[in-house]
Amino acid sequence: MKENGNQPAATVTAWLENIGNYRFVTSNRHKIDELKTIKWPLGIEQGLDLPEIDGPPVEIAIYKAIAAGAGRIVEDSILLIDGKEVVDIKWSYRKVLGAILSDGQPHEIVWQSTMGLNDGERIFIFETQTECDLVSNPDTSLPNAIAFDPYLRPSGVELSFHELRGTGEREIFNPRSRNARKLLIGEHTLVRPINEVPEWNGAYQSASAEGRPVGSEKAF
Repeated sequence: MKENGNQPAATVTAWLENIGNYRFVTSNRHKIDELKTIKWPLGIEQGLDLPEIDGPPVEIAIYKAIAAGAGRIVEDSILLIDGKEVVDIKWSYRKVLGAILSDGQPHEIVWQSTMGLNDGERIFIFETQTECDLVSNPDTSLPNAIAFDPYLRPSGVELSFHELRGTGEREIFNPRSRNARKLLIGEHTLVRPINEVPEWNGAYQSASAEGRPVGSEKAF
């Protein structure tokens, strides 16, 4: 794990002693369903749609966790395609993955989950990746499919994420569910003191006509 500053290990993981007081904040019903499937033991605050900055995944999670407030946990998912971060994949997956299907070339695809936990003084970051393959003939008309689930399958697995949901095995491979398990045992990759995080003055993934940030999590 990576730490910022010379904080004693006991201080860095002190939040684990009070893990039961933390809440996962999301407006995304799919994330809530996933957490329930893996028997998430902590509380869930449903309905708060937090703004997401237009930046790299760790920074998105940091600013999102600060916006959520102390005692809160947030999550952001992206795809990495040939090493390039596609942070707006929740809106662009049909166009992006459709183009890859059309070009007929091999591509490296990774589904990455980044979680941020706010203990009031620091943001703890948790990261998990699942390598994926593109489904050659995805059924994109499925009425109950979740985002890019019909397009992707875990590498080495014959079934798509959508089909794995039907067998009850989706959360074995879903990086969000795997990341949630990491969080519960304190397996973080980065710690950032909140007082070292500058105010964000850049763009947001979703903004009003006046440029004010608006929530963007509901899509995926």
